[in-house]
Amino acid sequence: MFEGFQKFVPKITNQLNLTQALQASQVCYLARKAIADNFPTLSDHINVDSYQNKVIKITCYSSVISSELHYKKAEIINQINAKLPSKLVDDLLIV
Repeated sequence: MFEGFQKFVPKITNQLNLTQALQASQVCYLARKAIADNFPTLSDHINVDSYQNKVIKITCYSSVISSELHYKKAEIINQINAKLPSKLVDDLLIV
């Protein structure tokens, strides 16, 4: 009689064209988590702004932190892609 809610989520997201927005939200969440795991004391000074065209835009409030992010860029990208069903992130734009 009752069917699981998860069965209807893909239909609703497709009908409302929310697939890309949900995907971007998931990627940004995973990016924040990966940054917090790699930089636990510095994550307050790093902001994940957006995800578009397989690129995550990140704002840093210090050039030193920006350099550290550049140093661990490949590792962060690999951590994010490992938790996704397919490779959705190719680059980090650090500004």
